[in-house]
Amino acid sequence: MRYCVLIVVAACGNNLPPSGECTAPPGGGTPTVESVHLVDGVFFDDLDYSAALDRVVAAPEGADAVYLIEPRTLAVTTLAVSGDVASADAAADLVFAADRPFTIHILDPVTGEVATGTASGGIDYLRVSPDGAQLWLSEPGAGRLEVMTIVRGSPPALAPLATIETPGAPEGLHFDSTGAHAYTQSGGRVIEVDTATRAVTGNWDDGCNGSHGFPMADPVRGLAIGGCRDSGGGAVIDRATGEVVSGFEAGGGAAILAYSEPLAHFYLRGDGSPNLAILGLCADGTMAELATVTIPSSGHGAAADADGHVWVADPQHGGVVRVTDPFPAMP
Repeated sequence: MRYCVLIVVAACGNNLPPSGECTAPPGGGTPTVESVHLVDGVFFDDLDYSAALDRVVAAPEGADAVYLIEPRTLAVTTLAVSGDVASADAAADLVFAADRPFTIHILDPVTGEVATGTASGGIDYLRVSPDGAQLWLSEPGAGRLEVMTIVRGSPPALAPLATIETPGAPEGLHFDSTGAHAYTQSGGRVIEVDTATRAVTGNWDDGCNGSHGFPMADPVRGLAIGGCRDSGGGAVIDRATGEVVSGFEAGGGAAILAYSEPLAHFYLRGDGSPNLAILGLCADGTMAELATVTIPSSGHGAAADADGHVWVADPQHGGVVRVTDPFPAMP
């Protein structure tokens, strides 16, 4: 969620446990950082990697475009959009972009915009379900998620399916790789939703003094990860018990986080800080600090791809940075 007003208050700070005693496997090297220029003079509020399309999906505000980045070659496809979009994601055949508050642009990943849809509430973020059948929207002003069916046709369309009331205003939206659960967070709590029944199945305190960013999950390890609004904080939760197993503060402001399930690597930075922490997760949810990487200090969005890269928004230089993670997967 974008913050436009700075309010100075006496912060209580996060109440996170230590990172724990986690031993990473040997090997690796030095992470590398590469820049990809997209467009100058914009702000990012979202960045995502679509496994179905195998592209990084960038929707900087003010660009009137969605950018698709091939994660290995860094080739960029620019899709013009008839509006100012702020959040985007893709299925294998369609790209969706939110033009706040209510409009959803539907784009062909080759030819561009083909249709639009309308949300019933004010959109913050959108994500496509891993099976490509549904589009989920976070609507914090209404305190809910909205689910829409993707109707393939000529043109394609979106059909309202359901709304899901959430405890508090949902911040961020993420599916685990299985598609069995969706995650959002609010007020220092991570919220899990069963995607089949659309029931809230988890509501866990993560020790954060407020929530920020896109919560993550590792279904194999049975873990959920929450982001804090202060100190670049992140917390790992055991989904079976609801216990906060470990925590880490990367410094800076609101947490920007991403996660690679194949590597079990957690990427964490605080807005305004030039430090990106690369953390390995052990099976018990404790963390090992693998590296701290210097990146541009402003960048409101991060995503991990399937090839060992983490991407961070870089509005200062009009694009994104690709950080290559050289460390082996956690056991």
